[in-house]
Amino acid sequence: MPNLTPSSGQKRPSPAEGAITRVVVVRENPERMTKSVRANEDPSRMGAHTGFWAAIGFGTITFLWLTGHFGETLGFARALGMPELVVSSDQGLSAGVRMLLLVPLRIFEMAMVDPMRLAAAFAVITVPAAALSVARPRVPGGPPNSKMATGLSGMALIAAGIVFTLLITWIAWPGRRATLGLAPMDRAGFGPWLDAATAVAGFDALALVAGILWLVLLFRLPLPRVAVAFGAVAGFIAVFATWTGFTMSNGLVDGCTQERPVIVTLPSANGEAIATSSPASLLLGTVHGKTSVMGSGERPAPLVLPAPEFVVSDRMSLATWMRPPKVE
Repeated sequence: MPNLTPSSGQKRPSPAEGAITRVVVVRENPERMTKSVRANEDPSRMGAHTGFWAAIGFGTITFLWLTGHFGETLGFARALGMPELVVSSDQGLSAGVRMLLLVPLRIFEMAMVDPMRLAAAFAVITVPAAALSVARPRVPGGPPNSKMATGLSGMALIAAGIVFTLLITWIAWPGRRATLGLAPMDRAGFGPWLDAATAVAGFDALALVAGILWLVLLFRLPLPRVAVAFGAVAGFIAVFATWTGFTMSNGLVDGCTQERPVIVTLPSANGEAIATSSPASLLLGTVHGKTSVMGSGERPAPLVLPAPEFVVSDRMSLATWMRPPKVE
């Protein structure tokens, strides 16, 4: 410090002359001094960011693939009575993307068939969606919550438990399972069965959204950790069960509404000519390497052909294929 001047050589004042002034100089430890860091000297976080977004992308692809795979096997193939049916070459990845993109359409179709289900689902969804805007978790060491906040949090915990119980009950309900059972192989009964399955698919989508919102709200409530832990276990079980139900119902409807090739088999191995008497069939997929088709006639049935040669004459969905013929 340049302002300090030495006092050596001067007479030290006595206590009677006045107070003694002392100057204390404190030096900061160099190891603890704050050092400014430039932007180029900051350690790179590119590895952490890359790993985070890679995990997000891998989880998203896995979720889409499992959704489509379960939809094709547990939904569409099981409804046709052919669990071994392989519908797509990617094992359901494109089907999973298509199922999520078509959720608004499924909800609209459900509202056209049964609007009361839409009203009930909206009532269950709007409550947690509104509560998420005001819910705040507990801050360790912070001020205690008000009595109103504690009371509302307890009510929300009870409501979440009721919703989780209703979701599991809906997935296990015998009427829902009967609706998604084996598809009728007559043209008159296929259309009403598909309409009922579409209503179930739309309600399953709304139930999955409701379960996720209530689970997120549960983690935002200012509750003790024990209460949040027990509620989270029930929430994860309910959301997982609702997700499996969503994959089955929406996979069934997606498989019935997706356009497929209409094929006509060739009469010979070299495929020189088309047999005029060969009926057209709707291509479904493969079963153990053999071609699986939906036959024609008044009561069509799935058929397995030994990998024949065929030509594609048209494209049509299974729902259109199973419509009764128009009477002129």
